[in-house]
Amino acid sequence: MDSLGEYMLRARVDGAVLTDEFEQGQRVEAGQPLVTLADESELWVEAHLSASSDIVLEKGAEAEVRAAGRVGVATVSQEAHTIDPVTRTRIVRLELDNPEDRFHPGMFADVYFRFKTSEPVLAVPETALMRGADGDWTVYVEEAEGEYEPVEVELGRSIGGLREVSGLAAGQRVVLRGAFFVASEIAKGGFDPHNH
Repeated sequence: MDSLGEYMLRARVDGAVLTDEFEQGQRVEAGQPLVTLADESELWVEAHLSASSDIVLEKGAEAEVRAAGRVGVATVSQEAHTIDPVTRTRIVRLELDNPEDRFHPGMFADVYFRFKTSEPVLAVPETALMRGADGDWTVYVEEAEGEYEPVEVELGRSIGGLREVSGLAAGQRVVLRGAFFVASEIAKGGFDPHNH
């Protein structure tokens, strides 16, 4: 019987150990995986877009990735030409430089695409949009400090986490988050949108 010995395993690449599939004293066979290493200096990010979205993304287009309070800039590397059969979404793959090891595989993230247009676009975050009593889309505009007015808008293209709208004037102050709270307070009589 051959004597058991100690062996030093050296990885050919730098990386973080994700899994180790052995226990001390365990007999291992040739070819058996022992350790899973990952180089996290660059990660892939998969963004899922609505199948009906008309966003056209060129290779190299930039996007902002936000996860767990961290922000990074990624570039589009590939867009699937099929719809995911389970989620019914288009998948866009991005490459994210991660030199400070701030992002990790398996994290959920929000992705915001950056676009260049030849003409100005008026857009608001999706969180600013509310359905009015008649079913039309509205946003709440601040007429003066503490005075809010619901304004009907027409929706246009979806641009990342934003939605193009018409019916507003450039420079109007819009409630970006908490529109539901504003609508609830108005409905309860907590405050008058016209401050009467």
